[in-house]
Order: sequence, then C-alpha cells, then structure tokens
Amino acid sequence: MHRLLAVVVFAALPFATGLTRKLSKPTHVTLLSIAAGISVSYVFIDLLPELAHSQTEVEGTGLLPYLQRHVYIAALLGLIVAYGVQQIDPAMKAISKRYSMLGATVLFFIVGYSVATRDDYEIQPIALFIIAMGLHYFVVDESLSVRLGSTYHRVGRYLFSAACLGGAILGAAMQIDETTLGILLAFLGGAVILNTIRNELPGTETRGNFIAFAAGAAVYAVILLLLA
Repeated sequence: MHRLLAVVVFAALPFATGLTRKLSKPTHVTLLSIAAGISVSYVFIDLLPELAHSQTEVEGTGLLPYLQRHVYIAALLGLIVAYGVQQIDPAMKAISKRYSMLGATVLFFIVGYSVATRDDYEIQPIALFIIAMGLHYFVVDESLSVRLGSTYHRVGRYLFSAACLGGAILGAAMQIDETTLGILLAFLGGAVILNTIRNELPGTETRGNFIAFAAGAAVYAVILLLLA
C-alpha cells in the first residue's frame, strides 16, 4: 500500500509544484532552497551510503572487473549527463528543450521504478525517499519552468507523470537484479546533486537562500542520522 501511495504522489507532483509560484518571491525562493537542502542531504547521508552496499554486490558479480567503483562511476555519469543536458547551446532551442525534457523523463521513470520495486532496501524507509525526491522535483520544476516555459507546462508535466507511472508498472511487473537497480539509483543520485547545486548557486536560474538551504540540509541530515 505504501508503494502505491508513493507512485500516486510522484505521478501527481508535476501538477502540484507550480502552486508555490503563487507565493511571494522571497517565500518561494526560501521554500525552494529548503527543498534543495533536504534532497541533497538525503543523497549524501542516506542514498549514497546505501549504494555502497550495492557496490559490494556489483563487484561480486564480476561486472566490468577492471572498474572497482561501478556505483560511484554511475553517480558521476548521472551528474555529467545532467550537466550536459543543461549546457546545450541556448541557440539550439528546439534541441535543448527535447534533451531537457528527456533527461527529466528518465529520472521520473527511475523514481517510479524504484518505489514500485519490492524489497528495495536502498530506498528504505520509503517515506524518507518520497520526501527527499518529492521536494527535489520542486527544484527541477522551477528550473524547467524558467528554461522551457510553455513547452514544459503543456507537455512536460504529462510526460513526467506518465514516465513515473510507466516505471512503476514495469517495477511491479518485473524485477531487475540488485546490481542494475543500484546503478540506476546511483545515476539518479548524481543527477540530483547536480540539479540541486546548480539551482542553488548564484547566477543560475534561481538564486537560492543559503541559510534556508543549509538549514534544510542540516535538519534532514539529523533526522536521517537518528533513524539510521
């Protein structure tokens, strides 16, 4: 039941996040910074340490035996790909929009698959994963809304919701091995780190509130450590 609830929450998020833009700009920016702090705290304090276990599993399979840090390489690739998508030449607007939408769609698909997969210890307790990834989408939503405008609102929201549902259906219907899932989650973690930091740094789409970001990260880190 809790997994079904998680899928519903993530599938509905693309249609709810824009509500925060109705608040005053300082309040909106503060909430985005808190959300960013919480999501990046989750990646560093909970997700990546859990994936260290997956690294042990990956090494035990003999997959790519000459690469001893598979999971961490996947996280790095997630960060690089997310950065590459955001750095496409602004003059190539059509291509830039397609790749931005594709990147976010892939991330939503991974999230949907992860929450629907049975016995996926890497995202347990699932409530913490829902909070962190859900709040991270608020950051992604702001960035895509600024960069893509009406294209995002007309197409992106429906595409992301469908990707989440598609991933959830696949996750419920078939179970991929722990190795592959660990690599997918590591890729997701790398993308979350890049998206969060990029949107918080001065000079990006939304200049964040450092105090709110730090407070969100610190409070959620304490919660995660207490529940560890």
